[in-house]
Amino acid sequence: MIAYTVSVYPVFVLFGTASLLWFTVGLVVVFGVVHALFYGAQGTLFASLYPTPVRYTGLSVVYQFSGIYASGLTPLILTALIGAGHGTPWIAAGYLVATGLISVVATKLIRPADLHL
Repeated sequence: MIAYTVSVYPVFVLFGTASLLWFTVGLVVVFGVVHALFYGAQGTLFASLYPTPVRYTGLSVVYQFSGIYASGLTPLILTALIGAGHGTPWIAAGYLVATGLISVVATKLIRPADLHL
């Protein structure tokens, strides 16, 4: 998540060059490398937090609904922020940095559940 947070502004700069090559480089870096780094580790992290009876259904429900929530609202929020910035992406980029920082702090604070089942 730190790599994601640090990469937001540079990638938006690449997008602003209007060069297909640099736009492609930005997409590959963010989605092919950075996103893969944190997304690939999520399953193992989540599974290590809870005993099997809880994680089997409970984490699946949370994981699926968070995907719906994040995938559904983020484009709306970013579009509104770009509109508020009069077409510039910098406020939206700030929002993405803020979400990355929140994720870093939340991940740092994670502790395994102490459930007695």
